[in-house]
Amino acid sequence: MKIEPCDVLALEKTTNFIKNEKPDITCIQEAFAPKTKSLFNFQDQYEYIDELIEVGQFKYWFFSPSWGFEMGGSIVQVGNIILSKYLLSKTESLNVYGEYSIKKYNNNKRTNIRVLQTCQAKLTEDKKLGLANYQGYLPGDDPIGN
Repeated sequence: MKIEPCDVLALEKTTNFIKNEKPDITCIQEAFAPKTKSLFNFQDQYEYIDELIEVGQFKYWFFSPSWGFEMGGSIVQVGNIILSKYLLSKTESLNVYGEYSIKKYNNNKRTNIRVLQTCQAKLTEDKKLGLANYQGYLPGDDPIGN
């Protein structure tokens, strides 16, 4: 079994990694919500998780939004996602720092909201694996100086 964490901001590298390594479970932070329809041709990243689900042949996924922003009359959500070839159960999301919010637009300013995801993957009838997915916290209101 392979379990891998990935950073969705490295779009092509993550897709190639999934194709080559064929992980059974992948945990991703700063992911755009799956099933978000692309509003303009240049917004391929908003369909990126859909592509990873297909490329990795993941049957199950669990998305926890941290924040969202308005775009073209829709809300695009950003958060953590666990992709799995195994059935996921006991899914929980916990805001560790901050609360879910919706911005007027995505201006690339760091949104310092942190969500912890936990769940169980059913490996066999008798075996379950506990999973946690969390993106590290950056202290301060604007830790990278935007």
